[in-house]
Amino acid sequence: MEDSIEQKFKDSSFNNSSWIELFFNSNIHIIGFTFDFSEIDLWWVLNKRARMMKSNSLSSKIKNEIHFYCDEIHEQKRALFESMNVKVHVIRLSTGSDIYVRHYRHLVNLISGKLTSR
Repeated sequence: MEDSIEQKFKDSSFNNSSWIELFFNSNIHIIGFTFDFSEIDLWWVLNKRARMMKSNSLSSKIKNEIHFYCDEIHEQKRALFESMNVKVHVIRLSTGSDIYVRHYRHLVNLISGKLTSR
């Protein structure tokens, strides 16, 4: 049986056996994803992480960052993300042909710059 996330923090036993672990021990950059409220598994993971960050025993152990990139967002969803310690980056789409290709390239370059500047 797989240990719980809490137990993995206590034992320092992350083994990368699940994508869920990445939300707790790696910086995550999310692009091209709407995070509809019907995607309950992802919302659950973010909620679990936020609750763990507020607990006395685990708050200092969760040091990773989660970034969400979008071209627009409702304020209620932004507030919900921010309450869960997710950094929201609104980057508007440009106009013209191949908008999405240029937009994704821009985001990849932006994220690559953040990764190399650490």
